[in-house]
Amino acid sequence: MHIKKNLLLWGLAAANVGIALLVAFPFSSRALPVTPTPSEDEAVLGQSVCGVLAPLDIMLVIDQSSSMLDADPSTGSPKMDGAKQAATFFVNTIAAIAPKTNIGLVKFAGSVSFPNRPTAASLAVPLTTNYTQLKAAINAITPPPLGSSDDGTCIECGLLLANDNLEALSKKKTGNLVILLTDGIANDTTTSNGLANVTTAEAEAAAMNRVLEGVSIQDNTYHTIGVGTGINNIHEAFLEQIAVYSGGLYYNDPTDGSLQKIFDNILDAEFPCKRVSGSVFIDANQNSHKDAGEINYPGSITINSSTGTL
Repeated sequence: MHIKKNLLLWGLAAANVGIALLVAFPFSSRALPVTPTPSEDEAVLGQSVCGVLAPLDIMLVIDQSSSMLDADPSTGSPKMDGAKQAATFFVNTIAAIAPKTNIGLVKFAGSVSFPNRPTAASLAVPLTTNYTQLKAAINAITPPPLGSSDDGTCIECGLLLANDNLEALSKKKTGNLVILLTDGIANDTTTSNGLANVTTAEAEAAAMNRVLEGVSIQDNTYHTIGVGTGINNIHEAFLEQIAVYSGGLYYNDPTDGSLQKIFDNILDAEFPCKRVSGSVFIDANQNSHKDAGEINYPGSITINSSTGTL
């Protein structure tokens, strides 16, 4: 594990006294030596550990096509309900462990009047740390009726909107994250205006071009989530291609209630520090363990494993 300089030590260590950072992992613990220098004295108390160690901006790209109203067999509720709950869980966790992380929301169905029709495909919330606003927008997603002019699966629309918002607003500019969730097969493009004359191959090629742009220009990573099973419902090979090309991961939720776990796995992959806890202490006998009587280094931090905060 790489410990960045923001793990602070206020003051200077006494000569010949060991300083250690005790880091506890879910199944083990070990002490890591930390050598304090004036240049390391930069962290701000109360800032999230994950916010220090893994700053990035994230776009959630959620399919709002009419098929998301179909029942999830594991719950009997619409698939969209599960998507909203999982996305809200994701935002709540980010708020706890990395509250300076900007997150934006794109929702997509068909491409009619793209990009200015919220009932089809649109940027619902630009990158923000206003998680209350973001969660309200997630819960307000409403798929169009089956067969309406707004319906469709324009994956290209969602990816283009995400890329554009990251390029415009991301403070990091490169190396950011897009999470694409869909239960359908691409059948629409940004230029087809919702017309049902686009083949799957054409729609997927258009979407993949947006991924190529996002990787080559912005070095974005794309995690993809396919909701459902069967070749007539989702094209897993295509979603996996997006993920693999960009260095991301593909996940499948066969509508068995695993969607929230998938989002938790993404959190683990992008914010490994959320599982870490420990403190900086004076290792008087230099045995790399915090023994009885050994105290925390004055002014040092303690990492809370349950919240990820200092």
